[in-house]
Amino acid sequence: MRSKIAQSLMVISLSFGFFFSTGVTAFAAASPDAPQISGQATNNTATVTFRSVTKVSGYELSMSLDINGTYKVVYLGTKTSTTIKALSVGTPIYLKVRSYVNSGSKKTYSDYSSLSLTPEFSAVVLTGKTSKGTNTLMWAKVVGATSYEISSSSSYAGPYKVISAVNTTSYVSKVGLRQSTYYKVRAFTTVNKVKFYGPSSNVVYLKS
Repeated sequence: MRSKIAQSLMVISLSFGFFFSTGVTAFAAASPDAPQISGQATNNTATVTFRSVTKVSGYELSMSLDINGTYKVVYLGTKTSTTIKALSVGTPIYLKVRSYVNSGSKKTYSDYSSLSLTPEFSAVVLTGKTSKGTNTLMWAKVVGATSYEISSSSSYAGPYKVISAVNTTSYVSKVGLRQSTYYKVRAFTTVNKVKFYGPSSNVVYLKS
């Protein structure tokens, strides 16, 4: 009799243990969805945006300068956008982001979403003035640029010819009296012997 009772208790114990273990597994945190990532990089700053994922605790963004290199976490938080500074024009950055859910003292992560960006220069905002056969062009410094290329034309539609490259934020051009000239400027820098140009500025018309 005692033997049968012991066997029954063992079966109940094993069944309860099986139910308990499978129950714990069933309620384990599921992996969240991966957030989609987008962004743009201008001058020395990148703006990165993640598509919001429901029921997550936050987002982890990592960056590397080598697609196959070591990635460093550059953002960890609940916001769906962030900025990355101190970048170099012409040098690509590689990004990957994942969402996570806090499960007690542990985190459950989604898969990664990836993006690569190459910082580009912003356009120069060009102004100018003329006086007695001299045209003076002026513009604000573009962050990261080492030089500026000046082009001119006798008509708005062009073609434009490169007339100089300077490392200052102004340029003086000698012209004939009553001469009409159209100008535009673009920033550039050289990385590993390769020139990286920004977009052309607005066109400035000057008549001496």
